[in-house]
Amino acid sequence: MRKNYDHYPEKIRPLSAWEYWGLQILFALPVVGTFALIICALFSSNVNRKNFARSYFCTLLIVLIIAAIGALILWGYLSSIGMTFAELWQFILDAYNELPTEVPTP
Repeated sequence: MRKNYDHYPEKIRPLSAWEYWGLQILFALPVVGTFALIICALFSSNVNRKNFARSYFCTLLIVLIIAAIGALILWGYLSSIGMTFAELWQFILDAYNELPTEVPTP
């Protein structure tokens, strides 16, 4: 059942689930999405679209901060055991290359 929200003013008109989904896809695009996110967060006439863009931006910042903290922790751990990122990457590649190529049959 589709609800008709045309009687609401554009400024407070609710967004449909498809509009939220489309905005998430748009914001996930690498370059275009960043510009669209900034434009929607700052200049959108619809309050719901503006708030969604702002919440998406805050979530993105939180994820980036957590990733940066994780990278610092990994860097600190690797330097404490005397390993560089290049050596860690080589270790991962060597372990991957040692995996069996065929699945054993019972």
